[in-house]
Amino acid sequence: MAAEKELYVLRLGGSLLTPRDEDTPRINAEAIHLVVQELKRAWSRKDFSLIITHGMGSYGHPIAKEHEINSPRMHERKVFGTALLARSLTELNARLIAALLEHRVPAISHPPIGAITDNGVIVEKPLDALERMLAHGFVPVVQAFPSMDLSQGVAILSSDHISPYLAARLRATLSIIAIGIDGIYDENPKENPHARLLPRITPESAAALVKGIGSAGYVDVTGGMQRTLSEALSGVREGVSTRILNGMKPGVLSEAILGEAEHGTLVTAARP
Repeated sequence: MAAEKELYVLRLGGSLLTPRDEDTPRINAEAIHLVVQELKRAWSRKDFSLIITHGMGSYGHPIAKEHEINSPRMHERKVFGTALLARSLTELNARLIAALLEHRVPAISHPPIGAITDNGVIVEKPLDALERMLAHGFVPVVQAFPSMDLSQGVAILSSDHISPYLAARLRATLSIIAIGIDGIYDENPKENPHARLLPRITPESAAALVKGIGSAGYVDVTGGMQRTLSEALSGVREGVSTRILNGMKPGVLSEAILGEAEHGTLVTAARP
């Protein structure tokens, strides 16, 4: 990448971006406002490049489940459901872009339509346009989206996978995941109020955690927190650490970017 500025890849989790407990999908305006204020605070003290990725939230998971879009074969309902899902996710992306532009963030949509996957894993994704956007000062916004898949015909390209993929190939300083809880716990905090927040996870310590993390607790066709951790660990293997933090707490995101405090859970290589 031509620019010398540090690059951060910020993933907005679907449960942060959209309320999960409502019948009609909508953007969580309060969360977006807080994220933008945190970014502006960080930008006021440090010049850096940014890519924002985001999940599907209530705009995508119910449609994907109803139409069995993650099924391993193509069928008529999956074909039509994929079209419905693409339209809904385009609407979500447009609403997020509009919210960012209202705050004068030069956000520009970069849907991963050109990505080819195999069982949901990217095997081909041109990055030239994305690099040029960053060099010119834009903030690309990349969404989860249905992809043409070598094994399944169509698969959902999750933002869990997109974020570490882009961070590794564009040599990001850090991948950040903003969600609605403080990070990763040793047990599901919704089921056990005594669950312990894990400040650091390495590939060596991760194996024992998978069962304890539990399910997402809501309709999620892309794997929930277990998938988030697995993809973050794949980024570690390619040299990029991921910090998972609470995007609804003031000061947390900006301090992570500025290196002022260590919030949430850092998924990284073992200490030397």
